[in-house]
Amino acid sequence: MKVKLEDIPVQFHAMVEIVGIDKFVEIAKLYGGTNTYIPTCKGIFRYARNREIVRQFNGVNYGELAIKHNMCVSNIKRIINENNI
Repeated sequence: MKVKLEDIPVQFHAMVEIVGIDKFVEIAKLYGGTNTYIPTCKGIFRYARNREIVRQFNGVNYGELAIKHNMCVSNIKRIINENNI
Protein backbone atom coordinates (compact mmCIF):
# COMPACT_ATOMS: atom_id res chain seq x y z
CA MET A 1 0.00 0.00 0.00
CA LYS A 2 1.33 3.44 -0.95
CA VAL A 3 1.35 6.07 1.80
CA LYS A 4 0.68 9.63 0.67
CA LEU A 5 1.33 12.93 2.42
CA GLU A 6 -2.40 13.37 3.02
CA ASP A 7 -2.35 10.12 5.07
CA ILE A 8 0.06 11.67 7.58
CA PRO A 9 -1.16 14.12 10.26
CA VAL A 10 -0.48 17.76 9.33
CA GLN A 11 1.82 18.39 12.31
CA PHE A 12 4.33 15.92 10.80
CA HIS A 13 4.38 17.31 7.26
CA ALA A 14 7.52 19.40 7.90
CA MET A 15 9.36 16.27 9.04
CA VAL A 16 8.12 14.36 5.99
CA GLU A 17 9.43 17.17 3.77
CA ILE A 18 12.89 16.71 5.33
CA VAL A 19 13.16 12.91 5.48
CA GLY A 20 10.66 11.77 2.86
CA ILE A 21 7.59 9.56 3.23
CA ASP A 22 9.45 6.22 3.18
CA LYS A 23 11.87 7.26 5.95
CA PHE A 24 9.01 8.80 7.93
CA VAL A 25 7.17 5.47 7.80
CA GLU A 26 10.35 3.77 9.13
CA ILE A 27 10.47 6.30 11.97
CA ALA A 28 6.78 5.63 12.69
CA LYS A 29 7.47 1.88 12.85
CA LEU A 30 10.26 2.43 15.40
CA TYR A 31 8.74 5.21 17.52
CA GLY A 32 5.03 5.32 16.69
CA GLY A 33 2.85 5.75 19.76
CA THR A 34 5.75 6.74 22.02
CA ASN A 35 6.84 10.06 23.49
CA THR A 36 10.27 10.55 21.97
CA TYR A 37 12.63 13.37 22.93
CA ILE A 38 14.49 15.01 20.07
CA PRO A 39 17.45 17.08 21.31
CA THR A 40 17.86 20.68 20.26
CA CYS A 41 20.48 21.58 17.68
CA LYS A 42 22.24 23.56 20.40
CA GLY A 43 22.54 20.39 22.49
CA ILE A 44 23.75 18.29 19.56
CA PHE A 45 26.40 20.85 18.66
CA ARG A 46 27.47 21.09 22.32
CA TYR A 47 28.10 17.34 22.46
CA ALA A 48 30.05 17.53 19.21
CA ARG A 49 32.10 20.48 20.49
CA ASN A 50 32.88 18.71 23.77
CA ARG A 51 33.93 15.56 21.93
CA GLU A 52 36.26 17.67 19.80
CA ILE A 53 37.72 19.38 22.89
CA VAL A 54 38.45 16.00 24.47
CA ARG A 55 40.03 14.79 21.22
CA GLN A 56 42.25 17.88 20.99
CA PHE A 57 43.33 17.85 24.64
CA ASN A 58 47.01 16.97 25.07
CA GLY A 59 47.23 17.10 28.84
CA VAL A 60 48.21 20.75 29.23
CA ASN A 61 46.56 22.87 26.51
CA TYR A 62 43.58 24.18 28.51
CA GLY A 63 44.25 27.81 27.55
CA GLU A 64 44.70 27.04 23.86
CA LEU A 65 41.42 25.11 23.76
CA ALA A 66 39.63 27.88 25.66
CA ILE A 67 40.71 30.43 23.05
CA LYS A 68 39.96 28.14 20.12
CA HIS A 69 36.44 27.35 21.34
CA ASN A 70 35.72 30.82 22.80
CA MET A 71 35.27 29.42 26.30
CA CYS A 72 36.82 30.02 29.70
CA VAL A 73 39.51 27.68 30.99
CA SER A 74 37.28 26.46 33.84
CA ASN A 75 34.70 25.18 31.34
CA ILE A 76 37.40 23.39 29.35
CA LYS A 77 38.61 21.76 32.59
CA ARG A 78 35.04 20.75 33.47
CA ILE A 79 34.57 19.11 30.05
CA ILE A 80 37.88 17.27 30.37
CA ASN A 81 37.06 16.13 33.93
CA GLU A 82 33.56 14.97 32.94
CA ASN A 83 35.19 12.72 30.37
CA ASN A 84 37.64 11.24 32.90
CA ILE A 85 40.70 12.51 31.05
